[in-house]
Amino acid sequence: MRCLLDEGRVGDTPLLSAKTVREMGMPRAWMSRSEHAEIGDSHYGLGLFCENYRGDRTLAHSGSWFGWATLMTVVPSRRAGVAVLTNRAPGAVTSILTFAALDRIAGREPVDWFQRLLTKRRADLVQQRVDEKARTDRRRAGTQPSHALEEYAGRYEHPAYGCIEIAHEGDHLAWHWRGAAGALTHWHYDMFVTPDRPTVFHPDNLALSFLYDRAGRIDRIAVPFEPMVEDIVFRRAKDAPEA
Repeated sequence: MRCLLDEGRVGDTPLLSAKTVREMGMPRAWMSRSEHAEIGDSHYGLGLFCENYRGDRTLAHSGSWFGWATLMTVVPSRRAGVAVLTNRAPGAVTSILTFAALDRIAGREPVDWFQRLLTKRRADLVQQRVDEKARTDRRRAGTQPSHALEEYAGRYEHPAYGCIEIAHEGDHLAWHWRGAAGALTHWHYDMFVTPDRPTVFHPDNLALSFLYDRAGRIDRIAVPFEPMVEDIVFRRAKDAPEA
């Protein structure tokens, strides 16, 4: 924080040039507009989030994993910064404490962020149950895979997303992709889904749709990794064994 507020210096020691620090804090790409008027638009800088909070320009950087979260925020015009480290995630604690501290620093009447975000959290949980029911209602009960499970096993590749490995383990399939792994559950037809594992880094309830060529050989997996584009298609590696 001191480095950012003092344009690259910590005490008398220069770590970055002032030009570099200024460039880091310049908006480069629009991210989103907050539903809260106090925050407004958010942009990506270089390693920083560029935002405004109640009229103050802010720069922030966050980090989190399952079980912990951090948020560092600086207000250059006030030469002030706030860092919040928690041992619980996911959650809104970092934002709630940061906003409360920024309001105190600025001498403003505080906003009841706890109540605001609690209300949103409760609404999100209700919507989550609605979405889960809708997802379950779309499942075609009583269907079976079109092939024997061992025929789905193999290595499937994509030039950008890497390799998905599918293994036949007893009475089920398992997947492995970039450190994420686990048993797959048959959903319907040739679609299998990843398990719900909220305590580890893992894409939960992700649908893997297996496809086959005109000869009937399983040769592709379509995966909805990106919600705004069509499914990402992984193709069976040429040197991968076929059943």
